[in-house]
Amino acid sequence: MQTKRIWAKQVVDDDLAVFKGEQEPNPIEGTALLSEEVTAYLPSEKIKLLLDTLEFAKDAHSGQKRLTGDDYITHPIAVTRILANLKMDLATLQAALLHDVVEDCEVTLSTIEKHFGIEVARLVDSATKVSELQSRISGPKSEPINAEWETVRKLLTATAEDIRVIIMKLADRLHNMETLAVLPEDRRTAMARETRDIYAPLAERLGTWRLRWRLEDLSFRWLEPTLYDDIAKIVAARREEREITLIDLTNAVADALELAEINSKVSGRVKNLFSIYEKRVRYESDGRKFDEINDLLAVRVVVENISDCYAVLGVIHSNWQPVPGTFDDYIATPRISGYRSLHTSVAEAETGPFEVQIRTKEMDESAEFGVAAHAGYKGLQDPKHDADWSWIRKLLSFQPDDIDDDYVEALKTDFLSDQVYVSTPKGELLELPAGATPLDFAYRIHTDLGHTCSGARVNGHIVTLSTQLQNGDTVEIIRNRQRNGPSRDWIDSTKGFLSTSHAKQKVRQWFRQQSRAENKNYGEDLYARAMRRLGLEDGDISVGFHQNLGYVSLEDMFAALGAGTLSQDRLNNRLANLIDAKLETVRSSAVPIQDNRDRVSDAGIRVLGATGIAVNIAKCCAPLPGDVIVGYITHSRGVTVHRTGCSNLAKRADSARLVECDWVISDQVYAAQATIEAWDRTALINDLTTVLAVADLNLIEINSGVHQDRKVLISLTIETKGGEEFSNVLSKLEQVRGVIGVRRKN
Repeated sequence: MQTKRIWAKQVVDDDLAVFKGEQEPNPIEGTALLSEEVTAYLPSEKIKLLLDTLEFAKDAHSGQKRLTGDDYITHPIAVTRILANLKMDLATLQAALLHDVVEDCEVTLSTIEKHFGIEVARLVDSATKVSELQSRISGPKSEPINAEWETVRKLLTATAEDIRVIIMKLADRLHNMETLAVLPEDRRTAMARETRDIYAPLAERLGTWRLRWRLEDLSFRWLEPTLYDDIAKIVAARREEREITLIDLTNAVADALELAEINSKVSGRVKNLFSIYEKRVRYESDGRKFDEINDLLAVRVVVENISDCYAVLGVIHSNWQPVPGTFDDYIATPRISGYRSLHTSVAEAETGPFEVQIRTKEMDESAEFGVAAHAGYKGLQDPKHDADWSWIRKLLSFQPDDIDDDYVEALKTDFLSDQVYVSTPKGELLELPAGATPLDFAYRIHTDLGHTCSGARVNGHIVTLSTQLQNGDTVEIIRNRQRNGPSRDWIDSTKGFLSTSHAKQKVRQWFRQQSRAENKNYGEDLYARAMRRLGLEDGDISVGFHQNLGYVSLEDMFAALGAGTLSQDRLNNRLANLIDAKLETVRSSAVPIQDNRDRVSDAGIRVLGATGIAVNIAKCCAPLPGDVIVGYITHSRGVTVHRTGCSNLAKRADSARLVECDWVISDQVYAAQATIEAWDRTALINDLTTVLAVADLNLIEINSGVHQDRKVLISLTIETKGGEEFSNVLSKLEQVRGVIGVRRKN
């Protein structure tokens, strides 16, 4: 029996070192470091081939400089060193050294194939195509968001040929992020955002945790520099104390396992800065202070086999008090990336809670290196690694001609988000995005099962079709073979029946085959509901609104909306943009007045051309900043301000008494009312008020009543600074489980 005790140097130390302005290793130093790193796992004959490739790359990049002022060859060397630390195979390392020579030097692919073989040439070709695409779509005419997601689509398409391409690009991005300071601020921000939204989640999906942590921390450093510095200083201030604590914990765990006669290797580390930041946000939302965060330490135990993993878990729980709700068994239900481990958090009287990760050596290598742990694979065709890239196959099967909001939603929701693992009654395990419903589950099994779904049982209990599934749920679908097809409500995003793009796509395909008249009528109804929810009137919509969405006529737009071709989310986003544009128009056209102290009311409204007059907000339509408004001069109460589309205002025939009004930018808060229709359930009110608390909005009044059909109608009065803030919180309220619809009152 042998127990190894290893204390891993804090990740935080490495992260902070990046920003100390340290000089990149020169080519000679970089070559020596690379040689040292590959010696650990490559035979001498392959090392010689790698060094020959390096000399070729040095000659090709001779005389070229980076923006940092360093010789350009320092970049390929740095990328190759990152890959060497992942123990990538020789061909990948060679391709990394050569990944810029085709694009930046006068070197052809045929020359690379002649010197280094067809495998290396193909890897370089795929990497070059992705780089060229990134340059082409980042021009001024492209939409930034769609350009980013077009990048990832092409990146994954290249991956279909060889998974090593994406790992090379992740390493390339990591080194570029480490030297980001030389770029202008706008390019730094854009690159950091793309890294946070695309590259870090991709690294997580591929299981390359080392890359993910570094990419997260670097993007965090540039996007939130003040927060990053604050957390880094707090962590650094207690570094010595934390080092001692970590050594004590690893020794205590090792002693307990040695006493239990379990062969193991015990190590410890501090969590990365971005994960600490996320934990800080969660703590502050619960009203706790950052100083109360104790579980920043993690102890890892590596053993010989799976049975020892569970034996270690028993020893840990026997010696320390488990923290409720923190145990995860990723051995029985691996993550989508293939990650397997046992996780538990336990309480330590003197130091507070700490996390313990338990895994075998094979699991540990996969956890550290992800798919990069399999250095000899060629691509998606290798059946040995089906589980590693099943998610990429699913993503590649969803390839529309154009990037649109639906495709972005599919990437974010279905492939780059957290997953839950649920099973059929026969025990077959399925992975679905977090937030998936029984209806998503039905469509994942078979389209016909989804179309004929009439109900569901989760863990033996009847549930609504909008119930969000949790890890470990057993789901049984109840069919009604007499159904003529899916319900249109299923693609209404406000009702929460479907979460996955796969299921939504199947429902939309079905409705596209139905009659145009039926689709048009339903789409017109959806459009009217969206207008009411946002407080918009027909007069607020520009003549060419449907053309901006790509439709020749309003009827075409309604038919597309009813068929699901035009998603409700996309329509809502465009309508919300109209509110923003309207606000800008009002502000830009405001007439400046030299002395408006007696013209600006306590309500934050300026009445143009009027002096010393009382101003009141109409209760019938309750306008908010952002609404287009008009004043009505009453007989005894001064000016009452209405929204321009207010029905009460339309009844007043005397247009001579209407006066022009304008919002004044201020910190004034306003009472706004919303009506919510939902299915009655336990904790519904609590979930709704939690949304308001997270948005930092004050709830003035709430009333509710339950109808015989188990529907509840809830009236909320909220303090808000304006229409945009109010509209955003209404959208969040719509996403609460069981909510049927939310609309602004009046």
